[in-house]
Amino acid sequence: MTRYRAAALRCHQGFSLDLHPRLNVIVGGNGAGKTSLLEGLFVLSRGRSFRTARLRDLLKRGEARWWVAADHAVDGQFTERCDLQWTPEGIRARVESQEAGVSQLARRLPVQVLESAQHAVVDEGPGFRRAFLDWGVFHVEPDFLAVWRQYARCLQQRNRALASGAADAVVRAFDPELLATGQRLDAARRRQVAGIMKTWPARAEALLGTAELALEYQPGWATESFAAALDAHLPRHRQLGQTSEGPHRAELKLRWQGRDAVRQVSRGQQRLLVTSLILAQADWLMAAAGVTPVLLLDDFSAELSAAFQARLAEGLADYRGQVWVTAFEPPPALQGRDHALFHVEHGAVHRLH
Repeated sequence: MTRYRAAALRCHQGFSLDLHPRLNVIVGGNGAGKTSLLEGLFVLSRGRSFRTARLRDLLKRGEARWWVAADHAVDGQFTERCDLQWTPEGIRARVESQEAGVSQLARRLPVQVLESAQHAVVDEGPGFRRAFLDWGVFHVEPDFLAVWRQYARCLQQRNRALASGAADAVVRAFDPELLATGQRLDAARRRQVAGIMKTWPARAEALLGTAELALEYQPGWATESFAAALDAHLPRHRQLGQTSEGPHRAELKLRWQGRDAVRQVSRGQQRLLVTSLILAQADWLMAAAGVTPVLLLDDFSAELSAAFQARLAEGLADYRGQVWVTAFEPPPALQGRDHALFHVEHGAVHRLH
């Protein structure tokens, strides 16, 4: 991104920032509006916030709407503007002033965030890890979103048939489409896990000092095939009133020295573990599709010792994409790196250098 603008975003009346292509550091006190800057970029890319389920919460008091926009270079040839506006009637996305879907913004402005909620990738349920995988696949395989929606629609129809007590023939009528789309989702996820594993051990060793880590992908069924699982477990599906096997139950286990990582690592190590995964995923995105995500790191020093901060800074040093960092003061670990420095106070943003 080359420029970032917003109006009526939380405590910010409005700003227009010219950005550094690699590293942008935002400093300021508690409640100054640092995280809100990252939130605006995330919402522009995802159509949702990482801080709240209600986009209304981003509206500055006394205002009727908020909007965020960013200019980004396209193949080094021209600059394209993307913007997102919220009003009580809903959100409106545009690319170069033309109406667009949120998925179009997501493809143009891939953003990953590292903040406190990202610990969920390690210590919460499998849904968080599936979402991590699917975000990456979305940016590499153009038909993934359509296939995922087709699978979800078919799954919903099959579950309705099960819940209503429909005959076996009626329930099984959904299986061919469920299998076709489910197998494609599974294959796409497997390709990404294999891609991540190409650089994750090295990323993890650089950040955590160990390469004794592994990803264990579980497709969502225990038998040799999805078809066999649907056939064998139909009686149980009837009892449950839903389909309990399939890609919607897939899991990505993180192993540390052969055991679940969540039981082995501290909060600071969790943060670096997730960072290593995000960087390895970004490596794969660049190699597989030429996609370079913008990385947003909220509160650079949180839960990290000086040694871990130095490792994090080194881990980011060779990343070719744009990185945003917030902190109370310029992090010593980042000193000496070319960057733009912004100061935030009472919702006002000023570039210091």
